[in-house]
Amino acid sequence: MPPRSLGLWIAQLYDFAPLDSEQVYLSALLTAVETLLSGGTTVVDHLVLMPGQALETIAAAVRAYREIGIRAFISLLIQAQPLITSLPTGNSSPAPAGAYP
Repeated sequence: MPPRSLGLWIAQLYDFAPLDSEQVYLSALLTAVETLLSGGTTVVDHLVLMPGQALETIAAAVRAYREIGIRAFISLLIQAQPLITSLPTGNSSPAPAGAYP
């Protein structure tokens, strides 16, 4: 796979389809179980906030990690600029914010 900018890598890594709080809970629960089964003791969750459901999204993940009993650091994944600003332009420097329509 060719090198990608962070924005492109994250866009390819994450499926940003909206999830409901039950799906967030189950995802966190499975992450915790897989982490423990592989010998991990702590999770860092780059949690994608659901629009209009930020508190419910965080609460669902926290509930799952507490139920499993694993240490978890939840880092909210926030996109400050449109994804298009991270696309390569062929220049050696990244495109400034607002460079694309």
